[in-house]
Amino acid sequence: MPKATASRRYRLSVWLIWLLVVLIMGLQPSLMPTHEADAVASGTSVVLTARPGRELFPWWPRGRWRQRAVTAYRRWQRARRQAPTRYARDYSGAPPKSRG
Repeated sequence: MPKATASRRYRLSVWLIWLLVVLIMGLQPSLMPTHEADAVASGTSVVLTARPGRELFPWWPRGRWRQRAVTAYRRWQRARRQAPTRYARDYSGAPPKSRG
């Protein structure tokens, strides 16, 4: 259980750090928009990574929920399409056909 508690604390600390970053960026008067062309570019820094992970952006989903949702929807569609055929086959009174 300590690992679960540690991950909760880690997630909470990441959220609090992002909240602090947002508050600092929102309250800085030097980053207020001005009419000069290079006013924002002079005080802005950018961090580039090859592939940002979920550790930096905790609001990203944890799993592949879209892929799982599409798979479940397609499985439901297939079952719905096959339902009349299966019902007719199972309840027609005819002996089941062998698949061989």
